[in-house]
Amino acid sequence: GYEVTDVYEQGPAAKGPMRLRVGDVITAIDGAPIAENETLETALQGKVGRETLFTLRRSIEGEPKTVNVLLT
Repeated sequence: GYEVTDVYEQGPAAKGPMRLRVGDVITAIDGAPIAENETLETALQGKVGRETLFTLRRSIEGEPKTVNVLLT
């Protein structure tokens, strides 16, 4: 997956109730796991302006959890 290292304050990932957080690891896009040799740009191709489901690995109270976040 891809680790989130920064979230732009005015970007779509920082708005609304479902947000990305620094430290999240994106493991799948719209239910499709990110392949080891796949870039994030390739995984997101054709998703601009569409609701997209991100599956993340997130640390919650020190425990790794799987979280789904819907972003546009």
